[in-house]
Amino acid sequence: MFPPMRGGLPDHTDRLAHALSATHRVTVLTSPGVETDRVFAVKAEVSNWHDREALLDRVRAVSGSGPVLWQYVPHMYGRGGVNFAVPGAMAQLAREGRRQVVLAHEIRAPFSCWPHRSFYALAHRVMWRRVRSAAPSIGISTSAWLERERGGTMVGARPRWFLAPSPANLPVVRVEPDHRRAWRAGQGLEAESRCLGFFGSVGSGKQFEWVLAGWREARRRVPSTGLVVLGGKPAPRLTEEESRWFRPLGFLPGEEVSRALQALDLLILPFEDGVSERRSSFMVGLAHGLAVVTTVGEGTGRELRRAQEDFYWGVSRAAGEAGFARAVREAVMDEGRRRATGERAAHQYSARYDWGCLVKELLPHLSAPGRG
Repeated sequence: MFPPMRGGLPDHTDRLAHALSATHRVTVLTSPGVETDRVFAVKAEVSNWHDREALLDRVRAVSGSGPVLWQYVPHMYGRGGVNFAVPGAMAQLAREGRRQVVLAHEIRAPFSCWPHRSFYALAHRVMWRRVRSAAPSIGISTSAWLERERGGTMVGARPRWFLAPSPANLPVVRVEPDHRRAWRAGQGLEAESRCLGFFGSVGSGKQFEWVLAGWREARRRVPSTGLVVLGGKPAPRLTEEESRWFRPLGFLPGEEVSRALQALDLLILPFEDGVSERRSSFMVGLAHGLAVVTTVGEGTGRELRRAQEDFYWGVSRAAGEAGFARAVREAVMDEGRRRATGERAAHQYSARYDWGCLVKELLPHLSAPGRG
């Protein structure tokens, strides 16, 4: 998939292709009906991702003898994430000696008491086994998953694993020195008030009720604390007083989101499975130099766990809603630590997670001869 879809894999593909095309010739093979006005070539020629032979023909035609980089999210290729043609095409290209690299942003769904969902989950595992056998290099966007796959016992070819974080999909725009005061005034918020924010869709796994709990806990200490929601537009039950400080702005153009983020004091992101390198909203917060309060859970790998007192505030999922709310309150009250955390966040992002870092990690895998 490819733009004009917002967010997720389409945005990631677009920005990664831009970053790679600065030094290499890049062609994106995708489906019809997408934007093609890019500095790199876009071949919108795959009308059926389940047609293995047609897919192979298009891959061979557009890639020549160069490496093939696959964006792997099962649900982008078929109903329930089931598509055996894609890993089948990878297997055939491997037999032909083609260099392939996979970026895996999702791997498999969990088993369920619903029979059809368990079928999907089983199919994902079969597909992933074939992907592992076909690709000599696999980048995974979540370090916890990477640790699990490296230590797995599945038989077959052992690829070269590497961490491939998903960088921010919003550039940081330049703002005026008095931007924070002016932006807050434009939203009807007091310039000297505290301003918390949530960025992203308000849906499953985002625990927006925890965001509200953190905001309310902060307001007990500083009543003039606002909450800005960017991306989603929820309508929670609020008191009349709370409504004065609540700003659900919904979807905004990228530049406006960047300006809004730069007017915040704190970003609140309580993920149900814990923060990880694949969470683009977290990466956007780091890139904008924001202090972020988020959760640490089963999706959080060792690297981020070690850093939770450094460039972000990490709260164990086991602490529950009340523990998370207390952490938000503490962050609101500690301005010095907030500022220092935000500065370290921006530095960590540029040094470890931005698009240049991802390209630097990818290139040795793409340029290795043959299957590796």
